[in-house]
Amino acid sequence: NMADTGLVDSVGLSMATLFPSLGQTAADNFGKILDILSKKTPANAATLASIVDGLKLWCVTCQLPAKVTLLKEHQARLFDIIASLAVANDASKTGDYKGDVYAASVLTESLDNAAKMDVSQEMLALFAPSAFSAVERILKSPGATLEVKVPMRNEDTIGTYRGEVVMSLMRILPYSKQINIPNAVTVVHSMLTSSVIPASIKTKARDALVSMRTVNRECIIHSGPALIELMRLGGNDGLGIMFSSDNDVYFNNPEAVHKNLDLFLKPDSFLIYGALFMSIGSRFPEALVPHIAFFVQAISTPSAGTLAMSVLVNIADKSAAKFTAEQMKEVVSKGKNVNKGEYFLAKFVGRFATVPGAAETCFGHLLDLLDTTTEGDSIMGIYVELSNVMALLPSRDILLKYMGRLSAKKAYAGILFKEIEDYANGRSLAGVTLRLDVLDAKVNALNTKVSETCTNMADVLAYVDANMADMKDFLAQVTKRLPQPKRLEVVGTLRKTLILHFECCRTGLEFPVTSHDWSKWLKMGFSLVKAGQAVIDLGMGNPLGILKKGVECVQEIYQAYKTNDDD
Repeated sequence: NMADTGLVDSVGLSMATLFPSLGQTAADNFGKILDILSKKTPANAATLASIVDGLKLWCVTCQLPAKVTLLKEHQARLFDIIASLAVANDASKTGDYKGDVYAASVLTESLDNAAKMDVSQEMLALFAPSAFSAVERILKSPGATLEVKVPMRNEDTIGTYRGEVVMSLMRILPYSKQINIPNAVTVVHSMLTSSVIPASIKTKARDALVSMRTVNRECIIHSGPALIELMRLGGNDGLGIMFSSDNDVYFNNPEAVHKNLDLFLKPDSFLIYGALFMSIGSRFPEALVPHIAFFVQAISTPSAGTLAMSVLVNIADKSAAKFTAEQMKEVVSKGKNVNKGEYFLAKFVGRFATVPGAAETCFGHLLDLLDTTTEGDSIMGIYVELSNVMALLPSRDILLKYMGRLSAKKAYAGILFKEIEDYANGRSLAGVTLRLDVLDAKVNALNTKVSETCTNMADVLAYVDANMADMKDFLAQVTKRLPQPKRLEVVGTLRKTLILHFECCRTGLEFPVTSHDWSKWLKMGFSLVKAGQAVIDLGMGNPLGILKKGVECVQEIYQAYKTNDDD
């Protein structure tokens, strides 16, 4: 059939009308062009081919601002037209084909070329969602096979033109910027899992998927299981980088990764998946326990030793008992040869101290590391682990026995050595936590009695007088165990603040505790003053106008708060 030249001329896409009008006639008739392409206006195959060939020239040569506006405004309809034309089955698979699918391939190329002329790439980004919807429609269409043209080997057919349509549409994805394409992973997944799509088209699809980690993050981070399925098929190992480059791909479905760790545990890919291993180790180290041997072996991998040691430290943090004696020895042996090896070894060995009966052995390993280490940060790290392990030793005598070795590098340890020395000589607060449960029970019992008995200041006075012996006994126990309350400070008039100052029994330093909950603090303050443990500091200028001293002072503070309470 011959083309309807009159129709092509009328919309400004013939050679006779396109250039003389500089594309303005086509711009003015853009709606009519779309009607022809969508077959709302009937046109035979030759006319349709002439229309898309003319539109291709218009997209490339026309410099009118209206061109960009028109393409953006009608982009959804244009890609809908492409999908409709591309699924046609209007010719045999051989011979010189110029039917609907040919028109779809030329139209897709035209839009791609026009969009790439936009240096901001905003047009390509705008096209991406519609382009992938078109791909999805084509793939779901029964009988719409895809083929690839091989130069000098086969001719263009309906199948090769359809293949060109899909590859052109796929090329748009890397330019999609941050515009979300909800169906992108689904589309690519269906292509890569298909047994009939040509390998070269799958490669284009795979490249598009890899680009999505930067241009379409929201879609990728929820697609972990689909990515793993593609990796499991083979030939798609490059997709695994997405689990390392963005933690959320893993954390949104960690179980999917845990069940398929064999895909990632490959010696030649250890560094590629290093960030993923660290993510697993920080949150779910137990998932790596069955693979301890792999990470121990990885210590010897060039440039990977530090990373392997970090992962092993994470595993040991919760699963130290899962390591065999041989594995621990191998880690100690190999770990010394990696960068900052002593630092990581100290953290690794320190994790084993909680294993029943292992604390003294671990302490010995740490001392050996301290003896041989010369790097300052590593020495500091060793002292940190020594100070952690010391409380787990069966006897303080072990510390005293090794004080010579412990003090050899104390210049690097700062206050840590002082803590170790104090603990060795029984001057440490480390044991306080073992006694605080009993003390806390007594505090709670006392608070309960006060809260149940006292509703005003008179009740407080009566309660303290009746229980002064218990109060002094309680304070005597607290004095032996905790920093002592020294003075109660009152600050402010309208927005009243009470500050209870505590004093360290060893250093004499004060630290304040502030509250606006005046009722409880005044009851405590009264008790402390009555027991002779603290003095009242009314603050600058005596803001509440208190004149009396001692217990009577506390009572007047109470009355002042009752009168001017705005809390």
